[in-house]
Amino acid sequence: MKSLLLFFLLASAAGLRADGLPGKVSWSDGRTADGAVSLTQGKEFHLFVAGEKAQTVVRFEDVRTIEMVPEKEEIREGFAFVEPGQARTEKTGEVYPTRSFLARLTLRDGTVKEGHLATTVLYVEDNGAVSKVVLLAKQTGKIGQKLEDLSYPTKISFGGADTAASLRLDLSQAGLSKPGALTVAAKPDLSLLDARPEPGNPLAWLIPLGDAGRILFAIECADGLHVAWPVAAEATPGSVEAARAVEASFPSVRDFYDTVKLEGCFFDPDKGDVYTIILFSRTAT
Repeated sequence: MKSLLLFFLLASAAGLRADGLPGKVSWSDGRTADGAVSLTQGKEFHLFVAGEKAQTVVRFEDVRTIEMVPEKEEIREGFAFVEPGQARTEKTGEVYPTRSFLARLTLRDGTVKEGHLATTVLYVEDNGAVSKVVLLAKQTGKIGQKLEDLSYPTKISFGGADTAASLRLDLSQAGLSKPGALTVAAKPDLSLLDARPEPGNPLAWLIPLGDAGRILFAIECADGLHVAWPVAAEATPGSVEAARAVEASFPSVRDFYDTVKLEGCFFDPDKGDVYTIILFSRTAT
């Protein structure tokens, strides 16, 4: 039996955050911010849904919008310990506001997930300036503040949130033999994108990303896997050296695979990332 595995490998990643999607953040006090909205690289949204024991994990690239809805708002009275080291407390007469949230996540396929979102930090980048947006599970004010003094993000929209996709991939003229599953990844972190078939055209897909230059994709056909690979990028300075370094690491995986072949490699000097496409094969009796 012969098995083949063809995949993208990101050899290194310089950034601390995944590349952002065009988006918009709205706050309860009327403020808004537009720019590239991103999540810390490698992180996901963790949602606690009522009635479910395990938390629901949602990928960043699968989310179209997040709405933060106040679930409970209170004015609480402060307290203080009567004596140091003693458990007895008494009210101080001072009050402060608290607000807990219910998060409503609408995914790109139309699915809605609602629950309590673990505190999450997003980033908005506009003209080189980066600001944090903190999605809190619970908000607590200071003594003397009122609920209206506490602003919070009400809605976050990601990458063309009003449409299902911002890029159309049409392979109807590619002459593919019995095309099947399509896999789409976005540079630089190679996060998988939710490519949805276009209604009425089985060889066209809608992709939730507007920058075609960041797209890498592979499609499985009757004659094997076809990969869209930027061959011209292999001429960038540093790509040849990167390819040599990658091939030098192959002996460490030959204990399992019979063949390890480097099909392509390029270096991104702007971000310091190395991208490779490698064919692994193993023949077993």
